Amino acid sequence: MSEFEFLTPPLIKEILEQQRIMLEIHQALMEVLSKPVVICREEKEAKND
Repeated sequence: MSEFEFLTPPLIKEILEQQRIMLEIHQALMEVLSKPVVICREEKEAKND
């Protein structure tokens, strides 16, 4: 992504920011999917509320 840093119109910055967010969401999703235990933990937290 760093090769785009010299092009800094707002639109490109926005697109790069969205890509970064999507990547973070994707990584978090993959982490959750690889650990079924997390689902059980979320269910317990929901019951405690």
